[in-house]
Amino acid sequence: MCPVFSPLPDLLPLADLGEYRGVCPDPPISCGTRGHGVVPAIKLAKALIDKFPQDRRLSGYHVEALAIDAFKRYDGPLNRASMLHHVLRHAAEAVLRPTGDITGQTVHIDDHLGAPGSAARRAIAASLNAIATTLSSARTEQEYRRAFEGE
Repeated sequence: MCPVFSPLPDLLPLADLGEYRGVCPDPPISCGTRGHGVVPAIKLAKALIDKFPQDRRLSGYHVEALAIDAFKRYDGPLNRASMLHHVLRHAAEAVLRPTGDITGQTVHIDDHLGAPGSAARRAIAASLNAIATTLSSARTEQEYRRAFEGE
């Protein structure tokens, strides 16, 4: 059973979740993060993505699925800036392909974005890469904060 979703044991008792991107890693976040900074990185990514134009926004569920996938084998620094950058860069690449739905309600959680490499997927990837570049090139706290304010 998936330890991340242990509060929902009846929903996921025998599911083979490992065959899709964006599903429960076993053990959870098996990347050496030991959970450090994962939730803040996801919350920060959501805040940034919420500033995107409506047609480029991802749902919170989609961001979480991409982040779980991003941290499966993460072995980078355990600080928020590095982890946020990793989530954004990984999401920019991963969003180009459909993300599996761990609930089994649909095959993919992002069918509305079209086929792999579609124009919608490329536009979202460009926005994710742009914000990651903005954050990594920020030289002051004020420049970093501007990214979150949507300036």
